[in-house]
Amino acid sequence: MRLTFGMYLDGTRWSDKKASVGELQLGPSGMLGLLATQLGLSGLAVHGAERINQYMKRLQACDGKDMWFHDSFTADGWSTAKQMLAWRDELIGAGWEGQPLDSRFRGNDMAGGNDIAGENDMNSVESGSARLRALAKVEQVNLPLALGDEDRLREVLRELKQVDGVAIERVRLQEAFELLPPVWQKIFNKLRSLGVKIERVEPA
Repeated sequence: MRLTFGMYLDGTRWSDKKASVGELQLGPSGMLGLLATQLGLSGLAVHGAERINQYMKRLQACDGKDMWFHDSFTADGWSTAKQMLAWRDELIGAGWEGQPLDSRFRGNDMAGGNDIAGENDMNSVESGSARLRALAKVEQVNLPLALGDEDRLREVLRELKQVDGVAIERVRLQEAFELLPPVWQKIFNKLRSLGVKIERVEPA
């Protein structure tokens, strides 16, 4: 199987090139699905809204006046859960295993954008440390949370370390390797070690 991978190739893509058997163009979601299927990790997809609802229940389980997110969660539980889940997923994608974090992870170390609790609080060491402690505590709550793409990528990477090969001959990258997100660099490095040829698409 020969693949072309690009960060923006998910979804319908029209081409005037002659189709070839065994050649696919895939974005992150498509590549994740293909690898998960080959590695026997396929499962039912869960809508993003359901994951937010599940995470909101986790927040409810550990909420209290001393929790960093308490005021925001009381005012708007759904939006608070949505933002904190996005931060959590980004940390998972960066290699976090759910362990407690220290104040070195703060401010812009997580997803950018507006902070529900206020931008000034977000950029302070104290607020960053409190937020990360809150994320770590929520991660330990024993309530269901369906896997997100970042969790599934982590599972794929772990499983690739346990196999001797995959049914992929070649992957051509539309973007320069060094510009890909770290988790994809790790996956392609592992595929290369399994004998998959990884090469860059030559600019037209």
